[in-house]
Amino acid sequence: MKITAKDAEGVLPDIVLGNDGAEQWIIDPSPLPSERRKGQLTPLFRGAHPFAWARKNGVTSFSWTVSRNHANGDEAGKFSRRHSGDVPANVTLVVEDGGFADSYTGMILDVTAVDRIGRETVFRYTIDGAVLQAPVADS
Repeated sequence: MKITAKDAEGVLPDIVLGNDGAEQWIIDPSPLPSERRKGQLTPLFRGAHPFAWARKNGVTSFSWTVSRNHANGDEAGKFSRRHSGDVPANVTLVVEDGGFADSYTGMILDVTAVDRIGRETVFRYTIDGAVLQAPVADS
């Protein structure tokens, strides 16, 4: 699996936020989407139960954690201090898995340094408002 963030504003270069084939292992949890749905809950005058209705305008998000090996401890330290600034906020996120690729647009709201041991760093990412883009048709 490979996850690449492309800056929606075109200012920052593309950045790989996990690549199982390049010492950037996506570890638990796997990036599985979660949808929070909005609803209406209105008390009714003299009613025993409120009016409840799902509005179907949910917000999809998912998180993933990446463990990286660096050349040495100094490089790991530098990466852990500077990495957050290199990750764009508004992105098109390309998730490649098993020969298939999905693209999402959304906001990366969380770039958290979870751990650093020697030359290894662990970061957690969260994209919120992820909207699955239609696949590009072959011409």
